[in-house]
Amino acid sequence: MSVAYLLLVLFGLLLIGVPVSIALGVSAVSALFIFTSYNVVGSAEIMFNGLKPALMAIPMFILAGSLMSKGSSAQRIVDFAKSLVGHLPGGLPISAILACIIFAAVSGSSPATVVAVGSVMFLAIKNAGYPKSYAVGAITSAGSLGILIPPSVVMFV
Repeated sequence: MSVAYLLLVLFGLLLIGVPVSIALGVSAVSALFIFTSYNVVGSAEIMFNGLKPALMAIPMFILAGSLMSKGSSAQRIVDFAKSLVGHLPGGLPISAILACIIFAAVSGSSPATVVAVGSVMFLAIKNAGYPKSYAVGAITSAGSLGILIPPSVVMFV
C-alpha cells in the first residue's frame, strides 16, 4: 500500500508540472509521515544525522566546476594546454584532452569538465577540419578521466 501511495503521489505531482526534485521529496516525506511512526519535528534531525560530512564535498566540486566554466579559468586552462601541445600534429584534440585532464584535476567533476572544456574546444576542433563525431568523442572521453584523478567525486563516495 505504501509503494502504491508513493508512486501515485509522485506521478500525480509530475503530471501537474511540479519539478522532479520537489516531487520526489514531497512524495517520499509524505509517505514517511503516513506509513511510519516518525514525527514531523524529528524528521529533519534524522535526515541531517544520516548525512556524512565527506559527502558534502560532492556539491562543492560541482559548484567549483560550474564557477570555473562560467568564469575565464576554463579558457585559460585551454590556452595553457594549447601552448604545450598545440604545435604537434593533431595538437588541437590533444590540447583538448590535456585541458580536460587539468580541469578535472582542479574541479573533481567529470560532467563539469565536459561542459567547461567542451564549450570552448568543440567548435575549435570542428572548425579545424575534424569530423563532428571525432570532436565529441575526444572531449567526452577525456572528460571521463576526471574520476581517475584525485580528488574526485568518486573518491569521496
